[in-house]
Amino acid sequence: MLCLSEEYTDTLTALDNADITHFGYDDTAVMDIKGIKVGLVGIYELKDHLGREQQLKDNIAKVKASIFKNSFPTLEFAIFSNLVTEN
Repeated sequence: MLCLSEEYTDTLTALDNADITHFGYDDTAVMDIKGIKVGLVGIYELKDHLGREQQLKDNIAKVKASIFKNSFPTLEFAIFSNLVTEN
């Protein structure tokens, strides 16, 4: 489990209070943009690179389940993955 700092949780609270969508680590989000549902997935993988592959797959599955829970899947499905890589 991720240990969240007070600063991090304060930031999430501020974003929530401002109605700004956020995502990352194990938090995913789905946005409706002009009628197209877009899944947002972000992970931090600088230290353990491919060790995060399962986390990414799990988060993508969570987004897909959320998008398709109450609707018929369409070809307009997109997932944007926010991957940070080391130079």
